[in-house]
Amino acid sequence: MNTIIDIIALRLRNRRKALGLTQEQLAERAGVHPTYIGQVERGEKNITVKKLCAICEALDYPLAALFEAVPAKTTDAAGIPSQCGGLIADRPEAEQRALLELLTMILAYKDLPEGD
Repeated sequence: MNTIIDIIALRLRNRRKALGLTQEQLAERAGVHPTYIGQVERGEKNITVKKLCAICEALDYPLAALFEAVPAKTTDAAGIPSQCGGLIADRPEAEQRALLELLTMILAYKDLPEGD
């Protein structure tokens, strides 16, 4: 994920899926063509602010939330925790819990004394 367009695309797709909507249902709610929704979700469209607002309204998703905690590209180790959080912030809660559990198991395994 390299650009803000990719991040917005992912957040919109995750929100749509979390609501259990198809692209067609979202398109109808937002007043756009279903093909357009697919292109936006794949990061292929440079969406206008007007259409972005319509889609956010159809998703009951604040426009500002699309831009919250956008992970900055950094090679600084201090930025790694926020980048990790940014990767999972817009995933469904069940997926976030599963990822946390997986990370916890990996860290617990890493901390086992050798020979166990």
